[in-house]
Parts: sequence; structure tokens; C-alpha cells
Amino acid sequence: MNDWLGRLFDRENVDGTVAALVASQGESGGGPSEQARLKQKLADVESRLSKFHAAIEAGVDPAAMVDAINSAQNERAALRAELEHAPTPSTLTDAEIHAMIDSFGDVGSALSQGTPPEGLVSLYAAVDLHVHYQHEDRAADIEIHPARSRVNSLRVRGRSCALTTRIELPEVG
Repeated sequence: MNDWLGRLFDRENVDGTVAALVASQGESGGGPSEQARLKQKLADVESRLSKFHAAIEAGVDPAAMVDAINSAQNERAALRAELEHAPTPSTLTDAEIHAMIDSFGDVGSALSQGTPPEGLVSLYAAVDLHVHYQHEDRAADIEIHPARSRVNSLRVRGRSCALTTRIELPEVG
């Protein structure tokens, strides 16, 4: 586990680690954000209203359009209110992740120099390390979310970035 962490944060690999962390932020939904979806629906309603107004200007009886226009205006008002309260997607930039990694100090050195347990605990907390032992597979799934605490405190609706690996454990005995 420490070898994996050391490789991730080694100065030679840090650009790849940053790129992987930035990319991992987009994996949370796979589709358009809620805000983007609402904006598209609002644009569609605005387009419909423009067509209704153009039809009236072209000579269609306005009385025939009242229900359609009222319905579209109500939908527009509801979408605007929903959009106003929709979560704003917030991702960390390369520079922000580089700065966060720099704040960890020399991770590789700390891991290889037999840092006292308190130092390792601080490092593990900083990268939000999680280890899930898989008894049947004799393996450990290791996951880090190095920006989770920073994202949640700085950007209430921010996305988390994460990296994972699996380590096969040797037979004991």
C-alpha cells in the first residue's frame, strides 16, 4: 500500500496522478449535469415561446395561443426556479490538485524513511485512505480521495476525485 502511494506522489509520476484525479471527477455521473439538463430544457421552452410569438405576428389568432403560451410560461418559471436551486458542478483544476499534493510534502520520502505511526496516520488522513480487505480473494482494495475533505469544506457541492488499486496479499504460514 505504501509503495503504491509512494509511486502515485513521486515527483516523476505526479503529473499522471494529477491527470488521473482530474479525470476521476467526471466519473460521478457519466451524463450531463443537472444544471446542464435544466438549461437545455429552459432553452427549449424559450424557443417554443418564440415560435408562439412568431405565429401571432404571422397572423394566428392570439386567443388560440393563450393556453399554449400560458403553459410554456409556467414551465419556464418552474425551470428558472429549479435552475436557481440546482447544484453547481464544481471540479478541481490541475493547479488546485497540484497545490493539494504539494501540501502533503514529500510523500515518498515520508513513506520510505520509516515515518512514525503518527506521521503515517496524518498522511493517510490527508489522502483519505480507505482499505477494504476482501477475505475470499486474499486482496485489499485501496482507495484514496485526497480532495474529499477540501472539496466538502471549500465547495459544498464539489465532486470528489479518487484513485483505486487492488493489492493481492501473500499466503501466510
